[in-house]
Amino acid sequence: MKKNFLLLIILLSGLYIQSQEKNIYLDEIIISDKSKTQFINKEIIIDSFQINTPRTAGDVFKNIQGFNITKRSNYAIEPVLRMYRNEQLKVMLDGGNQIAQSCANRMDPTTSRISASEIEKIEIVKGPYSVRFGQSFGSIINIITERPKISENFKIHGSIEGGYELNGEGKNSGISLSGSNQKIDLLLNGNYRNFGNYKSGDNTEIASSFEAYDYSAKLGINFTAAQRLQLSWRQSFANNVLHAGLPMDAKEDRGDILALDYAYKPKSNLVKSIQTKFYGSWVDHLMTNEFKTSAKFSLALADVYSTTYGSKIEIVTTPTDNLILYSGIDYKYLNKDGKRVRTLYINPCTNAPMSGEAVDLIWQNSESENFGIYTELQYFISDKLSLTSGLRSDYVTINIKEAATDFSTFYGEKLQPEDRVHFNFFAKVHYQISAKNQLELAIGKGTRTPDLLELFINHFNVGKDSYEYLGNPELLSEKNIQTDLGFYHNSANFSFNATVFYSIINDYITAFVNEEINRKYTPCALPKYTKQFTNVDKVFQYGFELGVDWKIIENLKLSSFLNYTYAQNETWNEPVSEIAPLDWQTKLSFREKNFLIELNSRYVAKQDRISESFSETETESFKVFGIGLQYRIKTLATLNFNVDNILNENYYEHLSRAYLNMTEKIPYFETGRNIKIGVKVNF
Repeated sequence: MKKNFLLLIILLSGLYIQSQEKNIYLDEIIISDKSKTQFINKEIIIDSFQINTPRTAGDVFKNIQGFNITKRSNYAIEPVLRMYRNEQLKVMLDGGNQIAQSCANRMDPTTSRISASEIEKIEIVKGPYSVRFGQSFGSIINIITERPKISENFKIHGSIEGGYELNGEGKNSGISLSGSNQKIDLLLNGNYRNFGNYKSGDNTEIASSFEAYDYSAKLGINFTAAQRLQLSWRQSFANNVLHAGLPMDAKEDRGDILALDYAYKPKSNLVKSIQTKFYGSWVDHLMTNEFKTSAKFSLALADVYSTTYGSKIEIVTTPTDNLILYSGIDYKYLNKDGKRVRTLYINPCTNAPMSGEAVDLIWQNSESENFGIYTELQYFISDKLSLTSGLRSDYVTINIKEAATDFSTFYGEKLQPEDRVHFNFFAKVHYQISAKNQLELAIGKGTRTPDLLELFINHFNVGKDSYEYLGNPELLSEKNIQTDLGFYHNSANFSFNATVFYSIINDYITAFVNEEINRKYTPCALPKYTKQFTNVDKVFQYGFELGVDWKIIENLKLSSFLNYTYAQNETWNEPVSEIAPLDWQTKLSFREKNFLIELNSRYVAKQDRISESFSETETESFKVFGIGLQYRIKTLATLNFNVDNILNENYYEHLSRAYLNMTEKIPYFETGRNIKIGVKVNF
């Protein structure tokens, strides 16, 4: 009933039609005074054919200031910002479309659903500094895919591209077609990726092959220059994805996203725009352990799925010339379910033959609903000073519908989580010190409801270790009180940015070894006990991000950025687990007309601040170097040539250590020396 009511609001809001002068864009989330540069909220423009030809959307974040990545395979790569990862980051597509992974080990994150070549730009809110897009805890990441260029008369545009990687024999291809006039526009996009196992710097073969393909379509109708209706459809598929960093591999994967957006700009001095959105996404994911060492004891097949629905209506008003007010309501529903079926061969404890099947409930048919209401304002106090602030309330319900017998027995009357109400807020001040210098200060409170895995997972290996994990329906929501202070300098040949941040996180969710809970599966194996999710009273983090762009001489530019995060579990008196070490990247580029050459380097420090309670291990420092060449043939074509990891360094990332259930117990080494070529032709 609630879902139908919100859908009715959305449909009714699109009945009124009136003309206006400017076209409407539905995908952006960061609306700011264009004369100012904001850097706590950032907009990253992605070149239509990036010189380093990333494999996936997740790869793109390697080169964005402040970010690291966590890698479970060549296919499943996700961004990490400061100490925030997984559900602490809100990753969405095209202004709010969300698709939830169905795999408990996150084999199928949002970033795996699209090709990097589709991305037009990425908008980032680094902290709980917006209330317009659901609960925001650590960051909002909005990936905006390619949009058609509006033409006076109907024209067809398109491009074809392809790429090849020598290490792993990776193949990447795509095609894009668009046609538009002032009234209607259509964009079709398709991509195919096929990568084999690559070799690390010491010639170790890493299980990393995958085959993936996707297509998308966007149909836009501009009833007038003041009204736009847009229908978006996307499907992604993957087969035989080997996950060196996980206990199982993906046999088949399918994800669908359908979205309907409507925007209207009335001729009114008060109401600036009305925007509505409705979206649904569906994921079906089949996993197997047939390529892992555990398969000789039992063959496991896990078919899991997730369903997400969401809707939103937002009204933007301008009560005064220097005040913009965003007011809205939104709704999100999420359901996850699926089973693992094990065909038994050998008892791993006695090596005696076995037969029969066992069925394990993964998500226990769990669901959550979130109703939110918010208001956010931008107040331009003067030409130099502006204030952005917001207030949001969420009502959250969570339900487990088919609990496993042992899970239900263990928690008894505490099985069903209580409903919860959250209140979040933020304030951000931007000051233009001079024509070249800007200052920004932000403070905010964000909240994150525990995800369904943390609440209901039942003795599954979902970490980077060999422990079984047990969900906890009694978990409290995480609360993050964060502040950022940023400075930005920009002159003709030199720019510099610096941001320092500090967070206090209460009721932080982590897992600990509970010696009162024995291992459920293969009870003779080590580790003997189970990790249970729990809340930690107080955790804090602080750190900095520095960036420099220096035009040394005409056509020669030096760019560099440095990130560092320090995070401490104050309650347990130890470092927070899975924190990336200091990361320093530098790029020297020379551009002459249509020719570009880039020399790049990356230094990552040793990470010896580890969580012993989490069974975390240290990682050593490393340095990697690369070179990229690009040549543009006017607007017709672009050619790329890259050599990554020129010195063939054998290294691995702290956030991407291998799962131990492999043929050999080795770290998840990154790609050794690799030659990549790419070409894109426009028409």
